[in-house]
Amino acid sequence: MIFPMHVFKSPGEYIEHKNAKSWGLKSVYDEAELDQALANGWFLTKAEALNPHKIPADNAPPTRQELEEKANSLKIKFDGRTSDKRLLQMISEELGHGVD
Repeated sequence: MIFPMHVFKSPGEYIEHKNAKSWGLKSVYDEAELDQALANGWFLTKAEALNPHKIPADNAPPTRQELEEKANSLKIKFDGRTSDKRLLQMISEELGHGVD
């Protein structure tokens, strides 16, 4: 990338009249500043700042494959008869925290 460069955030001090959205910008001078700005909600383009993609929260329970991978990494013994609920309980116990 070529520095310095601008990063963008919405809302901000500038107003785009065609859609009544506001945006701001700031300059970053190296890769470290860019990484920090992106981590703090700034975007590489004004379009991204005005229309950010929302990442949905992952509230889904772990899949069977995820449970099996975690159990294997913890060296927990189980087989095909072990229910997902029981496997999750065994993993939680091994990690030292309970399951509701």
